Amino acid sequence: MADVKVDSTGRFVYVGKMRRQRRLYLPPFSFVLGVCATALSAATWLLFLADSQTIGAQGKAAIPLDPVAWTPIGPAPSVNGRTTFLEDTSGRITAIAAHPTDPNVVYIGAAGGGVWKTTDGGSTWTPLTDAQSTLFIGALALASSNPDVIYAATGEANMGPSKVMEKRANIYYGRGILKSADGGNTWTLVGAAQFDRRAISRIVVDPTDPNTVYVAVGALAVNGLQGSTGIWKSTNGGSTWTNTTQSSISNMAAFSDLTMAPSDRLILYAAVGEPGGSASNGVYKTSDGGISWSPAGDFPIGVDNGRISVAVAPSAPGTAFAAVAGSGQSGSSLGRLYRMMKTTDGGATWLQSNPPTNICQGTTMRTNYLATAGDYHNTLAVDPKNADLVYAGGICVITSNAGGAPESWLSIGEGTSDGPHRDHHALAFDASDPPRLLDGNDGGIWRLRDPSGPAWDNLNTNLQITQFVGIALHPADPNTAYGGTQDTGVMKFSGDVRWVRQLRGDGGAFAVNPLSPNRVYTISRSGCSDGNYFKRSNNGGEPLPDGTGTWVTQVSGIDPFPTDPCDPPMNFYPPFVLEPANATPTQDRLLLGTNRVFETLNGAGMWNAISTPGMAGWTGNDRDRVDSIAAAPSDVNTVYASAGGHIFVTFDRGANWQQRDVPGLSDHFAALLVDGANNMIAYAARNRFGSGHVFRTIDGGQNWTDISGDLPNLPTNTIVLDAGVTPSLLYIGTDSGVFSSMDMGAHWSVFGVGLPNAQVVDLKLNLNLNILAAGTHGRGVWEILTRAGPPAARH
Repeated sequence: MADVKVDSTGRFVYVGKMRRQRRLYLPPFSFVLGVCATALSAATWLLFLADSQTIGAQGKAAIPLDPVAWTPIGPAPSVNGRTTFLEDTSGRITAIAAHPTDPNVVYIGAAGGGVWKTTDGGSTWTPLTDAQSTLFIGALALASSNPDVIYAATGEANMGPSKVMEKRANIYYGRGILKSADGGNTWTLVGAAQFDRRAISRIVVDPTDPNTVYVAVGALAVNGLQGSTGIWKSTNGGSTWTNTTQSSISNMAAFSDLTMAPSDRLILYAAVGEPGGSASNGVYKTSDGGISWSPAGDFPIGVDNGRISVAVAPSAPGTAFAAVAGSGQSGSSLGRLYRMMKTTDGGATWLQSNPPTNICQGTTMRTNYLATAGDYHNTLAVDPKNADLVYAGGICVITSNAGGAPESWLSIGEGTSDGPHRDHHALAFDASDPPRLLDGNDGGIWRLRDPSGPAWDNLNTNLQITQFVGIALHPADPNTAYGGTQDTGVMKFSGDVRWVRQLRGDGGAFAVNPLSPNRVYTISRSGCSDGNYFKRSNNGGEPLPDGTGTWVTQVSGIDPFPTDPCDPPMNFYPPFVLEPANATPTQDRLLLGTNRVFETLNGAGMWNAISTPGMAGWTGNDRDRVDSIAAAPSDVNTVYASAGGHIFVTFDRGANWQQRDVPGLSDHFAALLVDGANNMIAYAARNRFGSGHVFRTIDGGQNWTDISGDLPNLPTNTIVLDAGVTPSLLYIGTDSGVFSSMDMGAHWSVFGVGLPNAQVVDLKLNLNLNILAAGTHGRGVWEILTRAGPPAARH
């Protein structure tokens, strides 16, 4: 049995086969039983808790759940059901590192899912970093002289103006560099002082010395810190670091790529690729291991360059390629391919050789391979044995077998129906002969088996790295759940870890009618210009008997925006809530936020605005986006909403609003929650660092109390309340797991065991089934049976 001990507060501390101690937040004995804590052993209590939670839901659940440990329920992977994309998918992969001699050993870094390893060529994968401080991964590298030495850079460097414009802030900061000396079995965090809350685009390890490492610090990520960019170097395995470019180039512009010449470990090429443009943007070269840097020959340096990727040809040391996205400045188009450059003389001279502008299928027409988001997806690779065989990844994968000659480029991975998913971030080669291309993208990982076909192998198998944005549970069936995800669509769980994809593109929040659970709602969109983002199904997303689809767009009454469709005053994933207290078997009341709050009383058949910026007490301007909404179950007239960092409340259904801010804070509140019995009691969760994360009001927002207590300094994204016990039990989802409190925030502890330290973006509590579900942005969905005390303690 796992080791369990009682801490000074009467709570349990679970010490199992975890890599670090985690607190299991169960109620103190004295609260539950009214007796001294020593009257019952921890082991006995755990058995009692398990027995008390052997409920009907557990008997029906296809995947057995546990009252102590979290259980993963997928997707692992997601499979197609109702969309035009036929492949299995997992989630966004930002980095790939292949073993130099064993083609069966490959490591991947997931944007929000940590590091995974396969030893059988992708048939199965094992997560390696679930217990580390963060699962946001930006880069990976093996030491070729000792492949058991692995460096995993945390913090994803794929943020840029295209995502800022779309209001899609889901690319996150790191904590430093994870280092393993035993093939990923154990890890040590290095470089925390230098790289905490930074994003890293590339790691390069000296091929003769596993302790000599170079790191490129890239674009500012969400909740990241500015500055300290550059090419950093360590000669002692990460114990100490030196910024080699701070004085010679920049310590503010993003360094978007880095590569080493195969013939000389002292020669490196660095790309400065600030996505929105910088006077320093260009390619630089060092010939002395970073002691000095200078522009690489005649490579054009300037603000018109945006993000840049660079790759050298291992078989021809003087040959290198650079792909440049436009910055949107000085005549360049933001995110589009601006120039493809090639050198064959070690960077002294560069020639432009652009692929065709209509090489990939876009939303409505063919486009350049970066489309309009080269600040997000922009990667290059050259075949290890053939300097003329070049691959480039953006919205699709293209290749040239003639050294990049313009007429030689072909698309080999459109991602429209099969083959690799779209939006490519990582290209590498395995150790096969000939080498096989490995491709990491928004949908997972593929391997190019035959370039002439082309023929691809889908390697997503059991990867559980889907980035959820919102989830929902069926009110009575533990084998049914739904979720919206980043670029892998809207999907449904039916008791199998292989979730079924129902809608393609990006999915957001989801809701299920509690009285008629076949009626479901979701945010789903195919791109930033897609205004048909709110959809309803009356058949649980399943086809009707006649075979027709059931998802219907429901945006009538929501005003279209007169501005650029990719720059509307609303979040890419707009918030919405279904208010269960006013649901009926045939109709629903829902609230949705753009730059206004909209209400529907007929299941989204028609929407009406109940707030207008600058009117009736709703201060601010029409560019302030609504980030979160909460309706009061006990009073249909009370609604809380947050926009532009402010909190507003109405007690008359939108006729009048009052600004009720948390004092001293005006940045971002990711979630609001209203007490089920008292409309004056509400909670606000803040997903920023410092200055409190959870707040409570008991007077309708006139006063707010910081109830963060001893919660770690972590952005908090979601909050739910179990009022079925006294006192009420709070659960929150943070950037590193789930915490709970039974004393209104005075004390917080990690809830349950076994949940990876992933970003939890949505929590759903089903009191009928006693199931708490956590939707993570990188490790799929996890569930736990939850009951704060014996049945007698519940109302």
